[in-house]
Amino acid sequence: MNSARIRNAILTAARKVFLTEGYMASMDKIAAEAYVARRSIFNIFGSKDNLFSAVLSEAVSSEVDTSALDPQADVETALRGFAEGYCEAALSEENVQLSRLVSAEYERIPQLIGGLTKGMMSQMLPPLAAYFTALQKDGKIVDLDAEMAAERFLASVLGSERARLALGGEPTSKARRKRYVDETVRQFVHGLYPRPSNG
Repeated sequence: MNSARIRNAILTAARKVFLTEGYMASMDKIAAEAYVARRSIFNIFGSKDNLFSAVLSEAVSSEVDTSALDPQADVETALRGFAEGYCEAALSEENVQLSRLVSAEYERIPQLIGGLTKGMMSQMLPPLAAYFTALQKDGKIVDLDAEMAAERFLASVLGSERARLALGGEPTSKARRKRYVDETVRQFVHGLYPRPSNG
């Protein structure tokens, strides 16, 4: 088995074990589920925290289609398509369950919150920042810090929904979520275009 396959097997096993047994699940159980040596997990991920962050990161990035971020397409349409996919993945039942797991363990393991935040955004930031950079180079949007804009966009699209669900709240209806995403994208895009000069 090559290293990419081993890594994927570990991530799949870790996701399954974390979801059923919580963060305190043993690394031995994850290794057994992945059919690898425990040492392989540490060789690839370094620590349980890193493994958990990777599980969170992969959970969203594997489900989001970044092809909507086409610099030749209408900006609002492109960002809306991307945002809808990102929300669907980030707010899926399994990903919300992982967030609840982090919330439940926060008092004992506060560094997990950092892993959750990093994990959910880390894979989505580079393609979104690259998209904003491409738009700038083509003169389609104002000059901005592309990475900061990408981070703000991802956070604003999810709003408080993820935190609310992680704390056991009821999910927003699909129609309301769509309206929220549409309005967030519209407002965000409005800020990207140069203002007409007064004179």
